[in-house]
Amino acid sequence: MASGEKTSFGTAARKDGKGHGRRLHLQLRSIRGRLLFLLLVLALTPMVLTGFLSGYYGKRLLQESIGSNFQKVARAVVSSVDQAIEQRRQAVADMAVFPSVQDLAARGRPELLRGSDPMAGLGAASRETAWSEDPASREELSRMFRGLAERSPDLTSVILTDADGWVVAASSPPEALDRAGESWWFRARSGGCRRSYVDDLEFDAAIGDQVAAVTVPVCRDDEMFGVLRTKISLGRILHIISALDLEDVSQVWIINSNGAMVAAVEEMKLTRVNRESAQPAADVVRSIVGSRNGYLESTMAGVPSVIGFASSTGAGQFRGLGWIVLVVEPASSAYSAISRFQLLLGLISAVMVLLVILVGLRSADALTAPIRRSTAMAQAVARGNLNSTLAYSGQEELDRLADGLNGMTANLRRMVGSIRRASRDVNTTSRSLADSTTRVLSGSRDQISRVDETTRLMQQTEVAREQVSGSLAAMVTATDECSDSIHEMDTNISEIVNSTESLAGLTDTTLASVEQMVVSIKQVDRSAENLKVLTATTTAAVAGMEGSIQRVDSAALRTSEATERAAELAQAGEDAVERTISGIGEIETAAGRTADAIRHLTGQVGKIGGILSIIKDVTEQTNLLALNASILAAQAGEHGGGFAVVAAEIKELAERTACSTKEIAALIGTVQAGAQQAGAAMGEGMRHVNDGVARSREAGEALRQILDSTNQSARMTQEIVDAVTEHAAQSRTTTTVIKRLNETVTRIAAVTQEQASGCAAILNASEQMREQTTLVRRAIQEQKQGSRRISESVGRVTHMAREIDRAGEEQRQLSRGVVDAMEQIGSLSQEHVSSLVEIHDGVRALTEGAEELRKQVSLFDDDQVPAGKSPGVDTAELLE
Repeated sequence: MASGEKTSFGTAARKDGKGHGRRLHLQLRSIRGRLLFLLLVLALTPMVLTGFLSGYYGKRLLQESIGSNFQKVARAVVSSVDQAIEQRRQAVADMAVFPSVQDLAARGRPELLRGSDPMAGLGAASRETAWSEDPASREELSRMFRGLAERSPDLTSVILTDADGWVVAASSPPEALDRAGESWWFRARSGGCRRSYVDDLEFDAAIGDQVAAVTVPVCRDDEMFGVLRTKISLGRILHIISALDLEDVSQVWIINSNGAMVAAVEEMKLTRVNRESAQPAADVVRSIVGSRNGYLESTMAGVPSVIGFASSTGAGQFRGLGWIVLVVEPASSAYSAISRFQLLLGLISAVMVLLVILVGLRSADALTAPIRRSTAMAQAVARGNLNSTLAYSGQEELDRLADGLNGMTANLRRMVGSIRRASRDVNTTSRSLADSTTRVLSGSRDQISRVDETTRLMQQTEVAREQVSGSLAAMVTATDECSDSIHEMDTNISEIVNSTESLAGLTDTTLASVEQMVVSIKQVDRSAENLKVLTATTTAAVAGMEGSIQRVDSAALRTSEATERAAELAQAGEDAVERTISGIGEIETAAGRTADAIRHLTGQVGKIGGILSIIKDVTEQTNLLALNASILAAQAGEHGGGFAVVAAEIKELAERTACSTKEIAALIGTVQAGAQQAGAAMGEGMRHVNDGVARSREAGEALRQILDSTNQSARMTQEIVDAVTEHAAQSRTTTTVIKRLNETVTRIAAVTQEQASGCAAILNASEQMREQTTLVRRAIQEQKQGSRRISESVGRVTHMAREIDRAGEEQRQLSRGVVDAMEQIGSLSQEHVSSLVEIHDGVRALTEGAEELRKQVSLFDDDQVPAGKSPGVDTAELLE
C-alpha cells in the first residue's frame, strides 16, 4: 500500500513538473514573456559588452603597464650591476698601473718561488715555506692590499704574477689560492696590454658567496711585466639593489650565462637559490633565450606570474657577462585592481537585472490585458458568433484595435450573407458554362482533322515543286560549267596570242642581236689584223733586246772573273706564266705576259744600275784602301814592303773593276732603251688587244690572266749575274709568247670568218620565223573571235535558266508559306482544344468550389446573419 502511494505521488509530481514546464514555455511564447525577455536583453547587452570590453582591454592595458614597469625595473637592476662591476674593473685596472705593483711584478721572487714550470708550484709546500720566510714580500703585499681595500672593499682576493707566471704576491696564503686557475693567466698573457677580462659567476667556498673574477695585465710602455687578478663578491655588489625603488616587486632573480639561477632578492633581502628552487626559473630562461628585454606571463613554481626580464649588455669597457635579471610578481597580486573592478561591475549588473524584471512585469501586464480580451473576441468569431463586441480601455492604440475588431465583425456578418447568395448564383452559371464548353470542344476537334488533310496535300505539292527545282538547278549547273569552259578556252587563246606576240618580239630582238654580233665580229677581225702588225714589231724589238742582254751577260761574267769574289752563276727563275684557255682569252693572257715581262725587265735593269752604283762605291773604297796601304807602307819603311805590294795589287784590281763597270753601264743603258721601246710597243698592242677583248666579251667570252714573279737577291756581283741570267730567260720567254700570240691571232681570224658565215645563215632563218609568226598570230585572232561569240550564246542560256530557277524558288517559298500557315492553324486549333479542356476543368472546379463555399457559409447561423442585401456590400463587389 505504501509503495502504491509512493508511485502515485511520483507520477503526480512528474505530471505537475511537466505542467509547470509547459506553462513556462507558453509564458515565454506569449507577448508578455517576449516583451520581458526583450527588455532583459536590451538592458543586459550593454552591461555585458561593457564588462567584457573593460575587463578584456583593461586587463590587457594593465598587463602592458605592469610588464613595461617590470621590464624597466629589470633594466635598472642589470644596468646597476653592470656599472658596479665596471667600477670594480676600472679600480683593478687603476691599481695595475701603480709603480709599486709594476715594480713588484717586474722584480718577482724567482729565488724564493721555484718550481718545475710556470704556475706549477701554485699552492705547493715549498711555496708555503718561501712565503712565510719572506717578510719583505708580506709587507709589500699588505701595503698593496690595504690600498686596494680602500678603493673597493668588495674585492675578496688578489693575485699578482710576473711575466713568467710566478705568483709574486697574494692577499691569501698559498694554500687558499685558486688551484684551477691556470687558464686565466695564459689568456691574459696572450691578450696583450690593452685587454682586460671579467669571468662569469662561480661559487667560492672560501668566502661562501658567488664571485666574479677580474684579470688585468700589468704593463709599462706596452711591455707586459705580469698579471693582476681579483675576485669580486656578488653579495656585496647586489646590496646596491636595495637602493632601487622595488616596492611593487616581490622577487628579483639573477640568472648567469649558463641559465642557472645564482641569487634572488625577496622582500629586499638577498638569498642564494638551490637547484630545486631554480628549476622554474630555468624553464622561463629557456623560453626567452635570444631576447634582450621584454616581459611575459608564465608559471613560476606552479603560480601564474607576470615576469619582466633584461639581459646584461655591459657598461664602459665591460661588455657584460650574459646575465639575465627576472622581476617576478604573482598574477593575483598584479591584477588585483582589475579583479575588484570586475566584481563591482557584476554587482551593478545584478541590480540592473532586478530593476529591469520589475519594470518589465508591470509594463507587460498593462500591455497584454487588452490583447487577451481581443483574443477572446477573435476566438468567439472563429466559433461562429458574429454578435460579440469589444469594449474600449481608454488607451489610444488599444482603442483603435478594438474599433478595428468591431468593424471587422460587422463587415464579416454582411460578407457572409453576400457569399451565401453568390455561391448559389455561381453554381447555376457553372453548370450552363460546362455544357457550352463541351459543344465547342467537339467542333474544334473536327476543324483539326480537316486542317491535317489540307496540310498533307500541300506537302505533296511541295515535293513535286522540289523535283522541278532540282532539274532546273542541274541545268543551271551544266550551263555554268559550259560557260566556264568557254571562258577558260578564251583565256588560253588570249595567252597564245600574247605568247605569239612575245615570240615575234623575241624574233626581232634576236635578229637585231645577230646583226650586231656580225658587226662586232668584223671589228674583231680588224683588231686581229692590227694585232698581227704589232706582234711583228714587238718580235723585232725583243730580238734586239735579246742581243743587248747577251752582251750584258758576257760583261757580267768578265766582272765576276775580275773581282774573284763572285759566286756561282745565277740560277734561272721559275716560269710563272699560264697558258691561255681558249679564244680571245689566250690573246689577253699572252699580251699581259709580254707587258709584265717587259716591265719586270725594265725594273731589273734599274736594279742593275743600282748595283753598278754600289760597285762604283766599292771601287772608290778600294782606291782609298790602296792609298791607306801605301801610306802605311811608307810609314813602316823596310817592314812595309808587303803592304806596298798589296796596295799595288788592290789599286790595279780597282782600276780593272772601274773599267768593267763602265762597260756594263753602257750595255745597261742600251738594254734600258730597248726595254722602253718594247714597253711602248707592247702598250700600243695592249690597247688594241683590250679593244678586241671588249668586243669578244659581248659574245660571251672572258679573259683572265695572273702572272707572278719572284725576286731573288744576292750579294753585290752575284746579284748582277742572277739579274742578267733572269733577263736572258725572260727575253727567250717573251719571244716564245709573241710567236704563240701570232699563231693565236691567225686562228682568231679563221674563227671570225666562220662566225660571219654562221651569222648570215641565222639572219635568213630569223626572217623565215618572223613570217611564220605573223601567220600564226592572224589565225589565233580569228579563233578568239569565234570563241567569244560562243561564250555570249552560252551566257544567254544560263541567264534564262536562272530566271526559271528564280521563278520556281518563288513558287516554292509560297508553297512553304501555305504549309506553314496550315501548320499554325493546326497548332492554334490544338491550343484552342487544350484551352477548352482547361476551361471545362475550371468550370467543374468552380462548381465544386461553390458547393464547398455553400457548406462553409452554412456554419454560421441564419439568425446571426441579416436577410436581404447588406448595405454597402454587393455580390458583384465580392466577386471582383
